Amino acid sequence: MVTSSNIIGIHHVSLIVSDTDRSVRFYTDILGLTQTARPVLPFPGAWLQAGSQQIHLLEVENPDPVAGRPAHG
Repeated sequence: MVTSSNIIGIHHVSLIVSDTDRSVRFYTDILGLTQTARPVLPFPGAWLQAGSQQIHLLEVENPDPVAGRPAHG
């Protein structure tokens, strides 16, 4: 069983957005995050750095049902 003492951090969170460019402007211009390199993926999006964590912006359809969610690892 995992307890809270086993968790040392969170690498990233993924957020679904409807407009990548507008979302990047918000996170960089308003919140001060920096955009980082993103792998080539079959959908628009952006990776942002927030301290030692990342925010992954994914411009995909709402992933309900589960079958529509993008693969991740």
